[in-house]
Amino acid sequence: MSQGVSFLLTFRDIKPPEDKETGRVRPYILKFSKNGMERYNANADEVEKRLRPGGRFEQMKKWGSKFTGATVRLAGNFHVAEHYNSDPWRKKISENTLETAIQFMDVIADHSTAAFDQMGEDEVMERARVIWEWVTGKWIVRTGKMTFTNRDAQQNLKTRYKTWKVIKEGIDILVERYYLNDLTPDKTRGKLYEVNPKALK
Repeated sequence: MSQGVSFLLTFRDIKPPEDKETGRVRPYILKFSKNGMERYNANADEVEKRLRPGGRFEQMKKWGSKFTGATVRLAGNFHVAEHYNSDPWRKKISENTLETAIQFMDVIADHSTAAFDQMGEDEVMERARVIWEWVTGKWIVRTGKMTFTNRDAQQNLKTRYKTWKVIKEGIDILVERYYLNDLTPDKTRGKLYEVNPKALK
C-alpha cells in the first residue's frame, strides 16, 4: 500500500491521452462495479436520512451534504493505491473498496460531530455569560429585583437573540449551575427565575 500511496503523490505527472480529433485531453474515468454502485446508492440514501430533522447530520447539514462526494473521492484514491501498478482506470471500483472508504468517512464523521457539538456548547456557554451579565449588570441595578420573567428576558435581549428558545438555552445553563433558580409554578406557561444570592458573592 505504501507504494500505492507514493503513486498517488506522483500521479499528477501522468498525462491522460489526447483526443486525436479535438486535441483535448481525455481524463481517466473510474467507474464502480455493479455491487459497488449498489453500495453507493445505499450509502447515499443513508446520508439523506442523516440530513433530515433528528438525523446525525441535522446540525451540520453543509458538512453532511458533502459526505457522499467525499466518500466517492476517497474510494477512488483507495482504488488507485490498490491497483497502482496495473492501470487502475481499467478496473472498476469494488464494493469492498467503497466500503473501506465509507468506514473511514464514518470515523471522520464521529470526530466532526463531536467538534460541531463542542462548538454548539461553546455558543450556549457564551449565551449564558451574556445573560448573566445582563441580569447582574443591568436588570438588578435598574429594577432592584432579584427575579425576572421570560418576557423580561425577551424584551431586554431581543436585539441580540431573536427567540425565547435561544435565550432559554443560556438560562438553562445558569439554572443547572445554580446561578439562577427556576421558580416557575407547575402548569404555568410563563417562566419565573430568581438570582441565587450565593452566586453574587
